[in-house]
Amino acid sequence: MGFTPLTISGVSQFSSDFQSIMDRAVKIAQLPIQQLQNRDSDAIQKKTLLSGVSGAVGNLASALDGIADVSKKKALGASSSNPSVVTVGTSTANSAATYTINSVTSIASAASERTLTSYGDSTATPVGSTDDFRLTVGDQDYDFSLTNNTLIGLRDKVNSLGAGVTATILTTSGGNYLSVSANTTGEKTLALKDDPNGANIDLLTATNQGSNLVFHLNGIQVLQSSNLVNSVIPGLTFTVQQASNSAVDLSLTSDTSTLSSALQSFVNGFNSVRGQVNAQTGSGAGLLTGSSVVVQLSAKLREISAYRSTDGTIRGLADLGITFDSSGQASFDAATLNNLSEQQLDDAFTFLGDDSTGLGKFSKDLKQFSDPISGIIKLEQQGLDRIDLALQKQIDALNDRLDVMQKGLAQKLQQADTLLASLESQQNTVKASLQGLNSVLYGKTNE
Repeated sequence: MGFTPLTISGVSQFSSDFQSIMDRAVKIAQLPIQQLQNRDSDAIQKKTLLSGVSGAVGNLASALDGIADVSKKKALGASSSNPSVVTVGTSTANSAATYTINSVTSIASAASERTLTSYGDSTATPVGSTDDFRLTVGDQDYDFSLTNNTLIGLRDKVNSLGAGVTATILTTSGGNYLSVSANTTGEKTLALKDDPNGANIDLLTATNQGSNLVFHLNGIQVLQSSNLVNSVIPGLTFTVQQASNSAVDLSLTSDTSTLSSALQSFVNGFNSVRGQVNAQTGSGAGLLTGSSVVVQLSAKLREISAYRSTDGTIRGLADLGITFDSSGQASFDAATLNNLSEQQLDDAFTFLGDDSTGLGKFSKDLKQFSDPISGIIKLEQQGLDRIDLALQKQIDALNDRLDVMQKGLAQKLQQADTLLASLESQQNTVKASLQGLNSVLYGKTNE
């Protein structure tokens, strides 16, 4: 609730003095309100600052999650020696390996057939000798009857069966054909019969019944209905693009660039949090100086930067190329990581750990700060919200009291101004009378 200053509409020569008296009284009465407003402004700014801290901490936690993920997979990356034949997709493998696709006999395709004959009018020419038909898709038969024995009626009925096929009408100069295509790849029977319980007449061609993907992996034949392969090699998904007699190697090898990127993200996230903490400490400390969040985060950052392992050849972050200056600022030298031997790289994955071991375990600690529901920072912000609400209530109450005080004072000063104006008028009347007497009695006027 705001406060509106009042103006005295005086008529005496002392009106401005009365206004000054009231303005002075209001200004003095506003001092406690201004103090509360300053405290409230600080609370709001603290909440904003904490939001920035929370975002930086969340990013650092995500960076540690990224390190844990790369570490669990041992930074493995998948590659194909011939992407035009086989392309690699996602990889969740955690051990290096090489697989050979010796050859690709065929790729998977969808069955697609058309009617043996054309029909002159899609809306009028009958398509069957009777109204009874049978659609066969794979090993499933679908018997149905047509109430509209035309190409359009047959198309619409086939599409309504839920048989996993799509029927369309092809319009050519030689007439109209019904095309029926399977919705998925793989070799399967696709047939349409007229009068299935009688003449059993074939309506569709049988030239493209679809095909399966057939290839040899490490000399073992693999057959499946889809070109996407995700259940043959543990942790590796790949797609076969075309048939080939040439061998294609699929390799799972550690890619230090993936780990390097994860470590750089960690350094960036660490420096961001460090910057937020440093801004609230020391001689130029901000409003969060002394905050338990800042104190605890500062300690956690020291714990992370000092983390060490007692096993293997990688004992600390410096062994991976991450160093810290006197202010706690981190930097990353990728050359140190790239020069690690295979054994050292394997030890690096042990040092980095996962979401519960090694360096990666600190992600959980940081999320205790940044969790948007129950995190330490969120709880402190909620406390600031309560302070803000309480201060606003106090400010509103004091503004109400000030408003009452101002109105009362203004009324009294207005009355005093009116009285003085009346006295001034009487004074002027008396003065004029005296001047008149002087003129009559003595023939002169008072100046």
